[in-house]
Formats: sequence, C-alpha cells, structure tokens
Amino acid sequence: MEHKDSKESYTQNDMATALANSNLANERLLEMVQAEIKYKKWKFYMLFFPVVMLVGYGLFTLWSKNNLFGGEDYVAKVEINGEIGPGMLANANRINASLRKAFADENNSGVFLSINSPGGSPSESARIHDELIYLQMKYPEKNLVIYGTGSMTSGAYWIACADDEIHSMSMTMVGSIGVIMETFDFSKILDEYNVSKKVFTAGEHKHRLDPFFETSEEDAEKINFTLAKLHDLFKATVSNSRKERINLETNPKLFSGDFWLGEEALELGLVDSITTEHELLEAEFGTVNVVDYTQHPNMFDQINSQRVLADLKNQLVTFW
Repeated sequence: MEHKDSKESYTQNDMATALANSNLANERLLEMVQAEIKYKKWKFYMLFFPVVMLVGYGLFTLWSKNNLFGGEDYVAKVEINGEIGPGMLANANRINASLRKAFADENNSGVFLSINSPGGSPSESARIHDELIYLQMKYPEKNLVIYGTGSMTSGAYWIACADDEIHSMSMTMVGSIGVIMETFDFSKILDEYNVSKKVFTAGEHKHRLDPFFETSEEDAEKINFTLAKLHDLFKATVSNSRKERINLETNPKLFSGDFWLGEEALELGLVDSITTEHELLEAEFGTVNVVDYTQHPNMFDQINSQRVLADLKNQLVTFW
C-alpha cells in the first residue's frame, strides 16, 4: 500500500514537473515569437521609413518648386563660393551637376549663376566653363545670367566668360587674368645640416620642382613655358568672350594678372554692368523669386573638404 502511494506520488510529481516544463517552454516559445515579430517590424520600419522620407522629400521638392511662389515665375540659382578645385566644396562635379539640374528644369524662367570665388584649379575652372557652353547650346531657350559678388578673379573669371554678358557689384574684385605656380627651395637648409636626399626615377625629369633640390635653368624654362601656354589659353578665352569690349592697345595691363574693382572693371570692359542682385533679376527675368539649385555639401563633404584643404596647404607646390 505504501509502495502504491509512493508510486502515485512520484507520478504526480513527474506530471507536475512536465507541466511546468511545458509551460516554461511555451513561454519561451512565445517570447521568441514576439521577439521575431518585433524584429521584423523594426526591420520593416527601418527599410520603409527611408523610402517614405525620400518619396516625401521628392514630392515636397516638386511641389515647392511649383507652388513656393503661388505659381509665379521663379529663377534657378546656382552659387560658386570659395576656392575652386578637386575635393573642394566648389568643385566641377558638384557645380556642373547643379547647373545641369537648373537648366533641365522646364518650369523656371532662367538660370542665375552667382560667383564669389578667387579662382583655383585651371582644369576645374575650364570644366565648369565648358559645361556652361554646352548647356547653353543644349537649352538655347534658357536665359543664363552671371553675377559676381565678393570676388570674381582668375579661374572664377574664366568661368564667367562662358556667357556673353558679365555683371558685378561695385565692390567686386574682377580680373586677375594670369597663371601662377609657387614652390620652395630647401636645398640650402639641407646643405647647412649636411643632409642629402636620394631620388630614384625612371625618367630624367620625373622629379621636377622637388623642393629639396635647387631648381635648374632647364626646369625653370619648362615651367615658364607651361605657364605661358596656360596663360595663352586664358587670354584666348577672355578675348573670345569679351571681343570688342576690351582694348589691349589702350589697356595693355588687362592680361597682366592684376585685378580691379567693379567700376574700374566696367571701364576696362571686363564686366557689362554694375548692379544689385535684385535689380539684375528683375531686369533679366522680371522676377526676384529664386530657387537654390546648388548642391550644398553635407557634414561628410565638409570634413573631407577640410582634410583636402589641409593637404593642399601642406604641399610645397601650389598651382593656380
């Protein structure tokens, strides 16, 4: 009898334990299912939310361009600010992409290019200049107006010559039609400390302008020849754009690399009018409503630009 009671008690304990384990397993299974559902919801939201934001931003941009001014006319504005160069905030890739979008917009009344730059890389400036020429040929009905604000010199003026007319403020610095290359000569410092640099090249002129070697006459001739060629290209671009508006006989210093303020630039034929932005917009487009088409840099672009600028400043050879 006792054995039977013990057996029944054991069986009941087993059943209770099994039931408890079963309940625990069910609870864990339920927790796993709930966690899986939460994960899938989170994953869905993470994938869906950016899509909604992008679509919403696109629709808002489209709506704002058509309704920002209550259906009134507006002008597409693109800005060139700061030094022009690869990796800089004002680089050909970013500026040209902005210009292409501005010209392609069928709803705007024209394109207004605002320039505030001391210039920079000849190749980057030429790329922007050539893009403007191409876009004007592709969209002949689109009116382009170029306006200089703080500075419109060197490569920035090269860009401005893409249009038949150039406008500026009275205080805008204009011109600097020239080319410059700078380097340092540390060879005497090395001699003073009895230190020499060993260079191995495949090509006898591969190390031209090495700042730790004294510049040879041959190297100087090569550099001067290159600068003269670039200067000729710059002068040809300006002459072709300004044509009869400039007179080198009466103003031989136009291509000397010097710069002038707006009023002087107007007298020299480098610009066509001295005006304000609003006056120019009203005169050329009949409206002062503008939509900014400039591709502005994000945080990562700014960090990268600062790094590139620091690298450029640390270089011993600069080229404008």
